[in-house]
Amino acid sequence: MEPVDSPRTPVEKFSLPVVGGTFVVAEVVLPPGQNAGQIVDSIRSQPMERWLVMTASENGLQSDALAIINDAFECQVVALGSLRTEGG
Repeated sequence: MEPVDSPRTPVEKFSLPVVGGTFVVAEVVLPPGQNAGQIVDSIRSQPMERWLVMTASENGLQSDALAIINDAFECQVVALGSLRTEGG
């Protein structure tokens, strides 16, 4: 996975249902020319099938990460937060 080089900014936490649990978004990654609101809207508008959750132990970061898979099957990390698994 590519390192998260773009600036990150905290956002009001929100939850997304993901396979096996819930991903709680705490920060978004800001590509040049975009603001946090645009990124949050973009995340919420993506179908769940496009989301990929990577735990901190998998991604080398200090937080769990949410990536979006694009049409070319490339992953772009768009948010950091925590994965809450079902039953745990």
